[in-house]
Amino acid sequence: MSDDLSSWQADEMPMLVAAREAELAGEDAWDRMIASVPHLDEERSRRVAASLIEGGYIAGAGVFWAFGRTDPIITRDVVRIINKGRSAMGQWPTPDRFIGALESAINDADDEERPKLTRLLEAAKGVSKEVLTDVIAKFISSSAGLP
Repeated sequence: MSDDLSSWQADEMPMLVAAREAELAGEDAWDRMIASVPHLDEERSRRVAASLIEGGYIAGAGVFWAFGRTDPIITRDVVRIINKGRSAMGQWPTPDRFIGALESAINDADDEERPKLTRLLEAAKGVSKEVLTDVIAKFISSSAGLP
């Protein structure tokens, strides 16, 4: 597991951060993503990018694994970070942080609000993390006027 985590921190996370920086600068995310991992050769960097695309962290690209090849063929248009990628970077709330915020709010709430927040916490804990993530992401997207 630690190898997976260190790989994530050394390879995937720099690509996500680079994509975010490109997004803010109005530049092509793809070039920045690949440049963010100079310790990787071209094939490995495409494999890492493919894992982010197939894992639902970035959009605007497609991955094709051709028979007999060890590296993916990636077609791309405008590469951008999507909900799961933003959550992974800490840019958007995760279910665990949302639950923690609710627990904090319950501790600070007055007697009238505490039962309502407690019911909300119980409901949030009663759904899967995937469902809660989708709900949070849709709320943030619509609040920010994003599609």
